[in-house]
Amino acid sequence: MTTLPQDHRPALRPPQFRLSTLMVAIGLVCVATTTLKLVGPIGAFAVILLILSVLGHITSTALGNRLRANGDCPVDEKDRPLGRSSQTRATLPTTTPTRLQQRGVGVFLTAFVVLTVAASAGAGVAWMVHSGTKDPSAQEVILAATAFGVLGGIWGLIGGGFLIVAFGAWREAS
Repeated sequence: MTTLPQDHRPALRPPQFRLSTLMVAIGLVCVATTTLKLVGPIGAFAVILLILSVLGHITSTALGNRLRANGDCPVDEKDRPLGRSSQTRATLPTTTPTRLQQRGVGVFLTAFVVLTVAASAGAGVAWMVHSGTKDPSAQEVILAATAFGVLGGIWGLIGGGFLIVAFGAWREAS
């Protein structure tokens, strides 16, 4: 019985930034807090949600890129990169690309999200009309359709992604 040598990957380093980046971030926080005071509580919630969404997207993209880059270069116990010799290539596990890597999921996911947005917007307007609002204005109808449509789109994206991954895993396993 043979044992494979230990395969270490470089650890994630803590984020680093310059003083100028910190100054720009402080300036953006000042602009954001001024904007929050101008738009009121509901607008402030929307602005905060937008800012957190953008920051989460940027952070996850940066972490994903760094992990992908680190995952392809093995290091020793002291985090020194190992050379890519034929022996190193032979000890690294090779994987075949899955169907999900070979083909995109755009058409199904886009259709699923569009359908959930439309169904949620319609359900929101119907709920508003049947809940007792007599003669709703156009602004109220647009607000209900937009709010429910956005929530439906978020849940449609989550649910559609889950269905794609679950079906792909089931297909790969069988």
